Amino acid sequence: MKIVFSRKGFDSTPEYGGVASPIMPDGSLVSLPIPSTHRGSIRYDKLHGSHGTLGSLITDLTGGTYNGSDTAHVDPDLRANTLANRRKGWRPIFGQAGAAQSHLAGAHIGEGDLFLFFGWFRRVEFRGGSYRYVPSAPDLHVIFGWLQVAVVLPARPSVRAQAPDWAQYHTHFSNAWDGNTVYLARSRLDFSRSRHSLPGGGVFPKFRDELRLTSPGKSRSVWQLPRCFAPTDQRSIFSYHNDVERWTLGRVFCNVQTVAKGQEFVIDATGCRGIITWVRRLFDNMVP
Repeated sequence: MKIVFSRKGFDSTPEYGGVASPIMPDGSLVSLPIPSTHRGSIRYDKLHGSHGTLGSLITDLTGGTYNGSDTAHVDPDLRANTLANRRKGWRPIFGQAGAAQSHLAGAHIGEGDLFLFFGWFRRVEFRGGSYRYVPSAPDLHVIFGWLQVAVVLPARPSVRAQAPDWAQYHTHFSNAWDGNTVYLARSRLDFSRSRHSLPGGGVFPKFRDELRLTSPGKSRSVWQLPRCFAPTDQRSIFSYHNDVERWTLGRVFCNVQTVAKGQEFVIDATGCRGIITWVRRLFDNMVP
C-alpha cells in the first residue's frame, strides 16, 4: 500500500493565511483551511471547530487580516460537524488538481491507500478575551488527519451529477481545474490494530508526540522519521526526497530536510513493515 503525506491548511504565504494553525490550550488540533474565493468556498463563520466557529479564531490569530466573513477552501473535509446539515451518507472527502494531482495519478493512488494530512501548527493560549500564540512555542509540522481511499472520481461541474448526492457540495465539483479529482473515504479504516472501529477519514483529536513530524530543536521543515524511510542503494520510497544530502541517518531514526513547497509526498510502503508499524501507532488507543 501507499502512504501520502499531504500538506494542508494555513501556511506562511499571506494569501494562504500567513500564520500557523493552532494547537488549542486543551491540545486540540484545528487545521485552518486556506482563504479562497473560488466557487464552493464557505465562510469561516459557517465552519465549526472544537471551540466554536473558525471566524473568531482566525480574526484573533491573523490580527484581523482574515475574519468570519472571508471564505475558505474547505479541503480536506474530514469532520462531520464542521458544517451543519450534512446530507445523508456523508463521508470525509478530499480533492486535488494540477501538478499535485498529476503526481498522485502517476503514483496510482487509489483504493486502500492512506492520506496523512499535515500542516504548520503552533500552540495558542487564551488571554484577555482572545487567542494568541504562546510566545515561546515552536513552529511544528504535525499530522492532523487521515483519509483512506475508497473511491477516486473525476471532479468538475460537468460531472457533478454523477457523484453521490452528499459529495456534490464540495468545491472541486464547482470548478474546472486541470486534472480535477476527488477521493472519497472508506466508511471504516482498514489499517489500524486498535480495538476500536475507526472511520475511514477523520482528525486526530489531540496533539500527541507521535503526530509531530518536526525533529526536536529543528526548524519545522526538518522531520524525524524511522530510519526505514530513508533511501538506500536498493530503493527510494519517499517521492521528492531521493537526494541523499537531504538525509541524516541515526541508528533508529533519521532526519530529512523536506522540500519547500511540495503538497503530496508519496511513500510506497509495500514490503516495509517498519513504515506500516509506524503508521499504525498513530491510531493506537484512539477512541472514535
